[in-house]
Amino acid sequence: MAAPEIYSLGQTRISAHSFNADRTRKTLLDSASYDMLSLHRRGCNQSEFQRSANFLLVRETTGSRLILLLRYDLYTSQPTCIRLHHVQHDKLITSIDWAPNSNRIVTSAQDRNAYVWQQTSDPLTGQIVWKPTLVLLRMNRAATFVRWSPNEDKFAVASGARAIAICSFDPEGDWWVSRLLKKPIRSTVLSVDWHPNNVLLAAGSADMKARVFSAYIKDVDKRPAPTVWGEKLPFNTICGEYASPAGGWVHAVGFSPSGDVLAFASHDSTVSIVYPGGPVIYTIKTTTLPLVTLTWTSEESIVAAGHDSRRYTR
Repeated sequence: MAAPEIYSLGQTRISAHSFNADRTRKTLLDSASYDMLSLHRRGCNQSEFQRSANFLLVRETTGSRLILLLRYDLYTSQPTCIRLHHVQHDKLITSIDWAPNSNRIVTSAQDRNAYVWQQTSDPLTGQIVWKPTLVLLRMNRAATFVRWSPNEDKFAVASGARAIAICSFDPEGDWWVSRLLKKPIRSTVLSVDWHPNNVLLAAGSADMKARVFSAYIKDVDKRPAPTVWGEKLPFNTICGEYASPAGGWVHAVGFSPSGDVLAFASHDSTVSIVYPGGPVIYTIKTTTLPLVTLTWTSEESIVAAGHDSRRYTR
């Protein structure tokens, strides 16, 4: 096994990260950064920039509330990016996700806004820059988590407003619009995960519940095929609601690759596996500190990690 690559990125914690499609690029968010800066190679024209694949994008604090997207050569481990481009987030950025196929980045922040980033050519210099587009979430509390849907035609933004914004692009208005999933959420939504059918959305929240919603949008989605979660799925349909075994916040949720099984991790140091066809719920009680993230590696295997800085596989 190759030795791990280590990058020193600042004095504050990393709050989020995301890879691009082939994992040659990566974005990282630290807890002290508010604005975003896009850096480009000095003396590099557009075609050379597009051909350069061996680099990471990372974010770093400079002491002036800035996010640096530094471009690293994976062979020399040296940054080669110079030019900066500002963004309008004015509070802590809480989450980021990179769409692998459309190459778009979405960020959410405590300023109650989200931005969608797309690469475009600067009309003045001809260089490739990341252009942000504001998304009006219509929320009165911080955005906490964001994820693109599998088809990358919409994304979900969790919030402290007891709501989830489902955002899609309106070609007529040339902007991103949002619709809110609200009932019966009773507290801050901490995590979301999309079903493979691009319609169902799982959410874990601080009201100690994991839920499965329908995020069907008529003008965006095709009518979904029946699943174990239901057949008729208008927007905001509750397809399942599951309580944390001992009353802990639900930190993480995740659908299996088929979408037929749901797992969620709670602050009571448990992982629950939901089979809705039964319905059957299996609870795994651990002796570790609470797990805060999980992902399915196959239909029968889950990797999870949490506050004790270890990785667990079930």
